[in-house]
Amino acid sequence: MVRKGIINESLKSNSTPQEKYDIKKGQLSLFPIGTNTPLLRWTKSKAEFMTLISALHEIKAFNRIDSTLTFNDLIEYLCWSMGIDVGDPHGTLKAVKNRKNSTPFFDELESAFKRVKYLP
Repeated sequence: MVRKGIINESLKSNSTPQEKYDIKKGQLSLFPIGTNTPLLRWTKSKAEFMTLISALHEIKAFNRIDSTLTFNDLIEYLCWSMGIDVGDPHGTLKAVKNRKNSTPFFDELESAFKRVKYLP
C-alpha cells in the first residue's frame, strides 16, 4: 500500500504528465525526480548480496530483452539500483564459496519465508 504522503510529495515536484499519472496509479518511481539516488537500499552484507544475486543469475531468474545478460551486467545494474558497492564481486563470491557453510543467508531466507503471513 502506498502512503498518501509519498504520493502528495511526489506530485508537488516537477513531474511530467506521465510521471503524475504513474504516481496516481501507485507506480512510484524508485528514483526521486531530479536525482539518481535510489530509494531502496540493500541492508544486508555484500557477501549476502552476492550469494543471492549469483544464485538468481545461475537459475536464469533475470532476462535481458535486447541481448544476453552477463553476470557482470546484472551485478552492475543491481548494485547501482540498490545503492551498494561490492568492490570486487568475483572476489566476494569466491570468499563466500570458500566458507565452511556458504549458505547461511539461504537458511535465513527459508526461515523468513516460512514465517510469511501475507497469504489470504
